[in-house]
Amino acid sequence: AANRNADTKALIAIFAILIVYMALMSVLGFLISSAVLFATMMLLTPKQKRKLPVIVILSVIVAIGVYYLFVYGLDMVLPAGILG
Repeated sequence: AANRNADTKALIAIFAILIVYMALMSVLGFLISSAVLFATMMLLTPKQKRKLPVIVILSVIVAIGVYYLFVYGLDMVLPAGILG
C-alpha cells in the first residue's frame, strides 16, 4: 500500500510538472523549459541514484538534441522565449 501511495504521488507530481512546463514554454522558450523539465523529472528518481552534475549536464544535452532534431530534422518552429 505504501508503494502504491508513492506511485500516486509521483504521478500527480509528473502531471503538475508537465502543466507548469507547458505554461512556461512560451515565456522561457523550448530550450530552457525543456532543460528544466528534464532535470526535474530526473530529480524524481530514487535519492541514491541522483547525481546533480550529471542531471544538469544530461538535461541540457537532451534539450539541445531534441531542439536540433525538431528544428533542423523536422523543420519545425519551436518557441524561442527569452532567448529569441
